[in-house]
Amino acid sequence: MSDRLSPTTDPPATEPDLLQAVSMFFPAVDAIEALPGRDAIVRVRADSHWWKVRRWPEGIPRSRLELIHRVLALVAASDPGLAPVAARQANDETIVVHHRRLYDAQSWLPGSPAGGGPEARLQSGWWVAMPAAVPDPVFHEVLRAVAGAHAATASVVEGDDTGDRPPLADLIAAVTDAWTAQRGVLRPIATQTPAVRRWLAMGERALPAAEAAIGASALGTNEQSINHFGLWPAHVLIADESNPGSAAGLIGWEHCNAGSPLIDIVQAVSRFRGWTAAGAEMAIAAYSEIQPIRPEDRRLLPAVAALDLVATSGQMLIFAYGGRSGGERPPAILREAARSLLDSLDVATNALIAMDRPKRSAHDRGRRPGGPRRTTPKRKPRGPKKRR
Repeated sequence: MSDRLSPTTDPPATEPDLLQAVSMFFPAVDAIEALPGRDAIVRVRADSHWWKVRRWPEGIPRSRLELIHRVLALVAASDPGLAPVAARQANDETIVVHHRRLYDAQSWLPGSPAGGGPEARLQSGWWVAMPAAVPDPVFHEVLRAVAGAHAATASVVEGDDTGDRPPLADLIAAVTDAWTAQRGVLRPIATQTPAVRRWLAMGERALPAAEAAIGASALGTNEQSINHFGLWPAHVLIADESNPGSAAGLIGWEHCNAGSPLIDIVQAVSRFRGWTAAGAEMAIAAYSEIQPIRPEDRRLLPAVAALDLVATSGQMLIFAYGGRSGGERPPAILREAARSLLDSLDVATNALIAMDRPKRSAHDRGRRPGGPRRTTPKRKPRGPKKRR
């Protein structure tokens, strides 16, 4: 289990603060282990159980961490071991506030990351997870686990005042904002970077097509769930490597939040297999074993995938090429991750446009999509023209 998105270069003066937080959770510990390259966390053994004590990034609201702990508790209660649980202090609190920073302790789940759990450490010291292909049994179990987590956390979104705005409308707005910001970073290097030119061209095709598809469905369903919002192979643990279907648990819940359940599904397909029609069908089948998916929502999967991939591939391109001096090549692992995501974006966009083509063709032929063909009035046969 690792702190996937935490900086590794905090000032040395904060290290005693991390140890102080350990003592507030566990007055007596058997062992404390540092994790190379991850200065914001330590691994702690207390009462023969292993825990991860973490210093959260500066500025994170306490309410945000409380939501994460609530989600973890619900998921773990529904399926023990599927998610870590937060440790409690003697005062029953799950959060330590020390020098205006938040700390927590979460149980350390056993297992090894799926697909090797590829990650890369950026120049900034931050870690970023990568896509990787996983065996079919692992993929199947990931989708079942996601569906179970959605079902377990339904009470978090039920009754919340989320307004009348459908969750996919929020997704469109968020991706549009991300696209605008990412273009500002990447466009200046597009001339010398073919991958960036490819992303710009595909984004111009994908965003209007996805928005039109979702808009045509009245912005999709209003159904919401608590999404993981960070599904990568590095965040899925396999308990027994000799049994590829033994997905032990989900970690990396830092970004969990309310949204359309379709988002977690498309992230699993794109990041664990690469987007394909067959992968999407396999995901639907596995997810539906736990949670039903309406036919109208299934048809929106390519649109949601295209939106998610525009933003995700853009961010990966920034990780790979942004801030590098002229001629400096990024690490191969970052280039390959960007290429994989762009390939998925290409497939999802083509599928989305192909779905719309029959409708346009029907309209161009003068009939409603799915409606009767328009016929022209029959004319009486003409005889030969009379000659003067």
